[in-house]
Amino acid sequence: MKGDQRARTASRCAAISGIFRDGHPIALYFSLHNTETGEYLEGPPEQDGDGRFRPLAERFFRILSAETSFAPATPLHYADTTTTAGSDGRMTVVQGPYHDFTIPAFLMEQRIFVQPEAGPPARSPRPALVRAELVEAIGKAIYSKE
Repeated sequence: MKGDQRARTASRCAAISGIFRDGHPIALYFSLHNTETGEYLEGPPEQDGDGRFRPLAERFFRILSAETSFAPATPLHYADTTTTAGSDGRMTVVQGPYHDFTIPAFLMEQRIFVQPEAGPPARSPRPALVRAELVEAIGKAIYSKE
């Protein structure tokens, strides 16, 4: 893991620890990544997990798919418990918060920006999802009990 990645991971863990230390729950941890290929949503680990976040994950995926411009290329899938089974090692942005804090973490890969090889800066073809649609979908997933 490169130094800047370690720093981001340490910052994330410190922020989450602080929230818990202050007595605040975390209902959903979300990380949005840009992709130029297929969009998908990855939920918290199920294998070796207790499945407690499956209803939330399925509800979140259903809301994103039906009510936003999110266009998943694959069905909802769940992270493995670790990237290095049987040993201490690195974890993804979904695996780490689940392992360390047992919170529902999600990774969305979405085509937000098209990165040109050369030429003008990238432009966002779908800023709506990055803004209002996404916030509304997260709120509905957390607060509705469909």
